[in-house]
This record gives sequence, C-alpha cells and structure tokens, in this order.
Amino acid sequence: MLNYERFKNQYTKVKSNIKKKILFVDHDIGLSGSTISMSYLIKEFCNTGFKVLVLTKNDSKGLKYLSNSGAEIIQYSSSPFKSITLSLHFSDKGSFLSKKWSKNLFKDLIRFFNGIILSVKIINKYKPDLIYLNEYVTIQFALYAKLRSLLVFVHIRSLFIDQKFNIRIMLLKKALKNIPQNIFAITKLEAEQLNSIKNEKVKIEIVPEFLFEEDFHLSDNLEKIKKSFGTKDSSKIITFLGGIKEIKGSIDFISAIELLSEDYPNVKFILAGKIFDNTVSQDVYPYFKMCNEFIDRPKVKPFINVLGEIENIKDLLSISDIIVSCSIESHFNRPIIEAWALKKAVIATDVSHSIKLIENGSDGILVPKNNPKELANKIKKLLNDESLLSNLGLNGYKKAKDNFDGKSYTKKIVNYCIEIFNNK
Repeated sequence: MLNYERFKNQYTKVKSNIKKKILFVDHDIGLSGSTISMSYLIKEFCNTGFKVLVLTKNDSKGLKYLSNSGAEIIQYSSSPFKSITLSLHFSDKGSFLSKKWSKNLFKDLIRFFNGIILSVKIINKYKPDLIYLNEYVTIQFALYAKLRSLLVFVHIRSLFIDQKFNIRIMLLKKALKNIPQNIFAITKLEAEQLNSIKNEKVKIEIVPEFLFEEDFHLSDNLEKIKKSFGTKDSSKIITFLGGIKEIKGSIDFISAIELLSEDYPNVKFILAGKIFDNTVSQDVYPYFKMCNEFIDRPKVKPFINVLGEIENIKDLLSISDIIVSCSIESHFNRPIIEAWALKKAVIATDVSHSIKLIENGSDGILVPKNNPKELANKIKKLLNDESLLSNLGLNGYKKAKDNFDGKSYTKKIVNYCIEIFNNK
C-alpha cells in the first residue's frame, strides 16, 4: 500500500511538470490585427508555462511574427481547395442566391469537411490539452475536439454575416452554443450577436483588445525611418492602413488626396496594408483597378506612397501625424488604438464600432462613410490647427491607457483557461 501511494505521488508530480499544450487555430494570412492580437496571447501562455502550437496557413511575414512570439508553427496548405476558413465573416455577405452567395456556399461545404479531416489529423498527432480558435470561422475544427472532450475556447473578433434566414449563421450560433467552454468577444457588438442564444451554459466574456507598454513608445531614430519610407522632407504624414479593399473604403482615402494635394504639396499620404487584387480573387479586381486608376491621376500619384503589407507598422505610425480609417463596414479597427498609444490624431468613418470607440472632437474625428469630400475637409482642419491635432492625440493616449491594458487582459484570458482546465 505504501509503495502504491509513493508511486501515485511520484506520478502526480511528474505529470504536473509536463507542459500543457494549447493549440491555436489561426484563420488569417499576413500581419492583420487579429494576428498581432493573437501573438500577445501566445506570449502570455508561454510565460505561464504552456507549450503553444499554432496551426496556420499564414505567409512568411505572419509566420515570422508568430514564431517570434514563442509558438511552434504547424503549417497547412494555403491552397483554396484545402482551406478551412468558412465564409461567415461580415465581409463575405452576398445577396441570397447571388453568384457570390452560391460560390461561398460551395466553398464552405468543402472547407467544412477539410476542417474536420485536418482536426482529426492534427489533434491525434500533437495531442493538445486545449484548443483556442482565434476566430469563429474555423468552428468546425472544434467538433472532433468536442468528441475527444478537449477544452475549446473561441475568440470573436468581428461580426457575422448580417442576413435573415442565413442557415450557415444559424448553424454557427448553434455550434457556439454547444462546443466551446467559453467565448471571448472584443467588444459588446461582437457579444450581442449571440443574443438569440437562450442557454445559460454559454459564457461570453468581453475582453477588449490588447496594448502593451512597448506600444506606448515611439520608435527610435525617426529621421532614419522617415527616409526609409520616402517621407524625409514632408511637412506632415497622413497614413491609411487599410490596403486596397472595398470594405476598408480605400477609394475614399485616395480620392481625398486629389482634393488636398494642390493646397498641401508637402504633405505625404501613405497607403499600407494588404492589397486585394486579381491574385487574391477575380471578384475584387474591379475595385483594385478603380483604385489604381485614381492613384495614377496627376493630383494623386506624386503625393502618395503605396506600400502594401509591412512588418514595421509601429515605425510607420511613429512618423505619421494623422491616421485615417475609411471603413464602410463596421469592425473593430486596431490601428485606431495603436495610433492613440503613440499620441496620434485619428479620423474615422461613422460606422458602429467607431461611434462607440471615438468621442467625436475629443479623441478623434468622425466623418460620414463614402464621403471623400468631408474626409478632405477634416484632414484640412487638422493640418491647419496644430492645437487640435495635438489634443486629439493626447486624449486618445489617455483612453488607450485606461481601456486597453493588454497585460491584465491577456492574464485574464490565460487564468480563465487554466481555471477551467484545472476544474476539469
């Protein structure tokens, strides 16, 4: 009996020293806000003693960023025929029975089974203790985890397709009701999507986005950075981080330049972020073509730098004077709070997320969406009023400090996951 007790105690001790594994399922490609946010969570899980695995189809920039966070990368094919990312995101909306709707339905049938097959393969091989979906669009990956009685957590970072009688969204809500142990939503708007769920078992924690101490300090050697971005001799730098994508309202930013360039020839406009062209999808090509035609106009081309995706986002924000968001569809725009952290002035369109986030005239300026003329007027107002420009940045900085404490929020999520794991 004594020998048995000694063996039991030794086994328990050895078992407790084995690192617990958490598998993050990534849904995005490139250095998006969700990838950056996930990297902060990865670091906190690593600091707590977890072995962190990330299943991703991310490109080289994203892979490097995630790897530097301390994760072990598990890559899967970026082929559209092997994707597991479902078309449930608000940007995937298409009219009922339209070409886009039918195409997405067909893709989702394939991706649903791809996700299940991949989950069986990955979970059996790596044997994680917890599964963490970085967004709801890979929810089918968690079905096998549920059968294996693994703990599943889901982060909701964006809105679902807002469409009545959408069967896929109804199934998504049902899955979110029954599969995860807990759901984390980045704002109240994301959480309210699940209001139709009337089961008390579903727990939704609102945990705001993360900013850490390093996010509140400008990059070093600003003159060198300005030179690297070709903006050394600019009087002011105005930055748009939406790339070229319709829901980001890229055309409004580009059009506003034409209305400003003659009066402000020394101001430089920078467009950075993922460029959705025909290499991404033929569906987005007409918008890409239209934006390029505007960029080539004589009152625009000499004044704009088009950078595409960049790794050094903080460097670009550090040298910028005004950050512009022209979104035409509501979503949480991480560059707004990143700009605030560096005391930069922000102009954003009046979509639901920005209305709830920005106090107009105090810590930012709101403009109507799809209105480049009004955007140009507000930019002009800030270029002519240094005091307002400075005050917007200072007030935004205070709000970022008070509301987006990454250290406490990442700890909250990690501790919550550990508590549920230990109770199990």
